[in-house]
Amino acid sequence: MVDISVVIPCYNGATTLGRQLDALLTQVSRYSFEILISDNRSTDTSAAVIRSYADHDSRIRYVGAFGSQGINHARNAGVRESSGKWLLLCDTDDVVEEGWIEAYGNAFSRGAELLGGPLTHVIGGKTAYEQNRFIDSPWIYQWPYGANCGFTRVAYDRVHGFDESYRGGGDETDFFWRAQIAGMKLEWVPAARIAYYSRDSAHDTFRQKYAYGLSEVKLFLKFREFGMRRQSFTRAPIAAMAAAALYVLRPSTRRLQAGRLGRNLGRIVGSFRAGVVYF
Repeated sequence: MVDISVVIPCYNGATTLGRQLDALLTQVSRYSFEILISDNRSTDTSAAVIRSYADHDSRIRYVGAFGSQGINHARNAGVRESSGKWLLLCDTDDVVEEGWIEAYGNAFSRGAELLGGPLTHVIGGKTAYEQNRFIDSPWIYQWPYGANCGFTRVAYDRVHGFDESYRGGGDETDFFWRAQIAGMKLEWVPAARIAYYSRDSAHDTFRQKYAYGLSEVKLFLKFREFGMRRQSFTRAPIAAMAAAALYVLRPSTRRLQAGRLGRNLGRIVGSFRAGVVYF
């Protein structure tokens, strides 16, 4: 048994996984840790990359998460195979910074149950901005990015893990909201920073944000009884039209506008699919 289990969901992460594993393996910490990479039906050489690292370092473990496609299935599969009393999540395409494990371990040792840390957003190979607090939201609770968060095994078991019905967004939000509704406290760990590599292209950003918009509707259906409010009836259509216009008129902001357009279209489409007015 180790103190900390780091779980990394992996789908076709072969080109970036190595830099994340290198950053984790060079962590200096008083807390013992293992790293479980949960291969979720990858079709690239991810499995070979993982096994290559595992052959040289016993802290690396390969987990086959083939039951269904989805990040939460991969997370749950990794947690089931882990042995740590404290659990951390990060992704294949980001890079944890020095002191990441130590900072989280210190917070857990003080009794923390749910944790999140800051992100340095990297776009096109350059630092775009720093995120030094939880995600701002008018909704019921705050939550950390799934790419940089942690929780105790007791907390995980209490809410029965991650809801595997979420696809492409809302996955970590649902988990941390349920945990807070159950009475657990979410805390910020300033020293647990990662470099978060955002989508570079307008097309990829649109797809990501569209999925986020769909997931907001799913969250609303599940959490409105706990106080989650719907968006303004006119906000999403107007915002989508404005983003589409600016996408054409301001080429330099196309990635930003593609994200806004995608998220608001996702809210609209998700509302019609669910038969509920969320936008």
